[in-house]
Amino acid sequence: VTTSRQMPPIVVIDSIMGAGKTTHIIDHMNATHAQGLADFLASDGKTQLPKFLYVTPLLDRTLTAFLEKLLKDLVFSHLDSHVI
Repeated sequence: VTTSRQMPPIVVIDSIMGAGKTTHIIDHMNATHAQGLADFLASDGKTQLPKFLYVTPLLDRTLTAFLEKLLKDLVFSHLDSHVI
């Protein structure tokens, strides 16, 4: 038996350097996480916490440390630069 469920939308944010893409997405993920956590606690764990996939070709150690401090409950899945 195969079940089908609707997948959440994928949002791509693309703009020139310095336009505020990283700041925007960090603010958005933190706000969404806070609301999701409140909803989760209010529902006695019956709702799921929001999940994000942040994709960047330039994730170096400096940016990783920066993101770890800004994002709550962050889980990194990092591929080496030579892996495609």
